[in-house]
Parts: sequence; C-alpha cells; structure tokens
Amino acid sequence: MAIGLAAFSGLRPAELKKLMIRDFVDLSLPVLQFSVVPSRINVRNQRTFQEFYTFLSTEDCLDLVADLKTRAVSQNSVAVTEPTFRAADKMIHASDMRWLDLRQYFRACFLLADSRLPQAAVSFMAGYAAGKEDQFFNFFSPKTVQLMRQGYAQVEKQSFVRQTITHHVLTRCQVGKY
Repeated sequence: MAIGLAAFSGLRPAELKKLMIRDFVDLSLPVLQFSVVPSRINVRNQRTFQEFYTFLSTEDCLDLVADLKTRAVSQNSVAVTEPTFRAADKMIHASDMRWLDLRQYFRACFLLADSRLPQAAVSFMAGYAAGKEDQFFNFFSPKTVQLMRQGYAQVEKQSFVRQTITHHVLTRCQVGKY
C-alpha cells in the first residue's frame, strides 16, 4: 500500500509516515467506504509546511480499506503503519529503486497519458511549491479540485501505468522475503 501511495499519489516518505486517516477527505470512517473515487488526500508538505492535496487511485482506495479493516482505527490513526512502511522501504531498495523514483514516476504518468492538466497542477499534487507564474492560481476552489480529480481519473484509466511500476518492483526484488 505504501508503494502505491508514493507511486500513484506522488507522496514523499515523510508525508507517508505522517498521513492520518482524517487526511482522506472522502473516506467515511464508520463504514470504511469512499464517497468519491479517485479520493482526495490532504497533505502537509514536510519541507515547506504548506498544505496541498493529491488523489488516491481506485485500487489504492480498495487496498487502504482492506488494511483498515484489519486494525482498530480512528480519525487520528496513521494511515501507513511503521511495519508497513519498513516492508515497503525494503522492497524499494531491493528493487534498486529510490522513493524519489516513485515520485518521478507519478509526474511522468501525466505526461504519458497526455493529461489535460497544466504542469502547475501536477506539480501541486506532487507537493512542489508554486512558481511565480502559478502563485495566484487557486488550487483549492471546488471547480479546480473537480477538474484535477477528473484529470487524475483520466490518467488512472491508462492501464499500463499501474502494471508498469508493479511489474518493475516485483520482478526486481525477492518477493518471498517481504
């Protein structure tokens, strides 16, 4: 699950560790169900301390719900437990990758899918600070959130996106150990 969050939501390792259940905007906790997919995730950038948001793919929503059903959770529970993060970290390093490679993969997916989203929107979802030309763009308006959700959904529909990264990680590491 942690690898999926990094690769398909563009989150940094420090952001993954600090991600709380309350950060999943569209998750209804008592029933453990997402009201909208792709689901919005509110994130605090661990380097600039600015808030941004990204999205959780359909498959990762299902993975998160399955994980949450195995443990007692509240709004203040962490989304990615320490053992889950350590296992993901071992898999990434065993496959000769870095966490940064997953973030770069997230941005490349939007280029490969010929997304209609402006580059500033993709950079925002990856947690990069806005450039001077983008500083007055309101990423938090409801219309913009909806347009970015639609752009993310368009990229998610490209089946090669998930298959490529999953194939790479699983074939380059010893799956039985983790």
